[in-house]
Amino acid sequence: MEMGSQLVVKTLDGLAENAIEEKPQPQVAEPKNAYKIFKEDTRINWHAPSKTIHQFILGMSPYPAAFTTLKIENEEKGLKIFGGKFELSNHGREAGTLDISKNEFKIYTLDGIYYPLELQLEGKKE
Repeated sequence: MEMGSQLVVKTLDGLAENAIEEKPQPQVAEPKNAYKIFKEDTRINWHAPSKTIHQFILGMSPYPAAFTTLKIENEEKGLKIFGGKFELSNHGREAGTLDISKNEFKIYTLDGIYYPLELQLEGKKE
């Protein structure tokens, strides 16, 4: 943020002093819209590498939000995950397996463990 603000000031000063040459953006034959993101596009693939999962979650946060499902008392519930951390580990557990204790919630990935820190269970507040 600090570097960006300094660059804006430097650029505006350069434009005011005619020290910067303006270059028009290249024209595209036909502009394209980004494709629509559907709910299923935001589902987390726990069989992916931990870093990929982490980046996917951050990229979907805060909206539309990455999600997974949990089975709670024989009912599937959606769980949005907005952020967390990961560690690489040779755990030997199946990817997507949960481990929930009083002080810790972790989900095993292809090559490590993901610790969701910001989440929202379906029908609850974040």
